[in-house]
Amino acid sequence: MDGMLAGKIVITAGFGLWSLINVYNHLADFRGSLQAVADFMRMTSLDAPPPIPSPLKKRAIESPLLHRLAFIAITIVHGALGALFVVATVFLVSGQVAAGLAWATWAFALASALWLLFLLGDSWFAGWIRLDALQRTHIALLATAMLGLILMGG
Repeated sequence: MDGMLAGKIVITAGFGLWSLINVYNHLADFRGSLQAVADFMRMTSLDAPPPIPSPLKKRAIESPLLHRLAFIAITIVHGALGALFVVATVFLVSGQVAAGLAWATWAFALASALWLLFLLGDSWFAGWIRLDALQRTHIALLATAMLGLILMGG
């Protein structure tokens, strides 16, 4: 095994573990995680002192059902990411490098889609106004997923 393959295994396994920990965290603190999603979709950060009046507040989603569906979808995608990364890791470790790289590429593609959707959500729900650290995190995660795509292709 060369160093580049070892690096691909470490990155793939690490993202798999990270994704599965996210799923565990969502399930272990379902109410708290759901509340975070609901607060984001309600755009409550704009109401924090001092309140920021914005016509964008019309975009707020108050529906508990939609909050729950969004949270469940996020958790399912994290679970799918975990599964894709784990399968990729198993293939890579077992010497089936082509299959492992294919699975890892799909995982990083899905991760890129998730973080891009999160960035779109940041824009739609005016996250840049008060939740700029969250938006920077989503940008960093998208960049990391894109680097993963490049790494798996190289």
